[in-house]
Amino acid sequence: MDNPQKNSLESMGNIEQIRELLFGSQLHSITTAIDELNHRFDQLQENVETSLMLIQDELNQRVKDDIAGMQKRLKQFHTQRQEEMNDMHDQAVKLERRMQTAMEVRSQEIEDTIEAGKVTSRRELDAIKTALDGVHKEMMDQLQVLHEDINERQLSKENVSEMLMNMALQIKGVSLDIPTQETLPSNE
Repeated sequence: MDNPQKNSLESMGNIEQIRELLFGSQLHSITTAIDELNHRFDQLQENVETSLMLIQDELNQRVKDDIAGMQKRLKQFHTQRQEEMNDMHDQAVKLERRMQTAMEVRSQEIEDTIEAGKVTSRRELDAIKTALDGVHKEMMDQLQVLHEDINERQLSKENVSEMLMNMALQIKGVSLDIPTQETLPSNE
């Protein structure tokens, strides 16, 4: 049994040699071409990965730059709005102060006008009161005189009425010059 097995192994080696002789150069060129293609594929894959990484890095940088730019613009916008709000607040405070001052001045003017009006009214009231007191005193004096005269002369109702009328007209400043009887008959 040694022999058939040995022949079979030898024949296999021969087949390999024949195969090598017939297809060896083609097989080597195909293997070399495949190895070359694999090498080129690996280089292309490396180039694509490098390009993708560069593009990704560039895109990431652009996104970061855009985000930084937006944050900067947003911060500027916020700062500008804050400044505008502060300006508006300052203007509102100034306006409120001006209005408060104007209201205080106007209130003082009104109080001064009212006080002046009160003083003027008191003066006029005092003058009217004094004039009325004078008229009252004058009337009382004239009535006293008239009363004494009536008592002394026993005047008639008609004479008393004329005298009162003259007295009223004199007080008003009008004079009718109605003659009155100076002398009345006495009751002696």
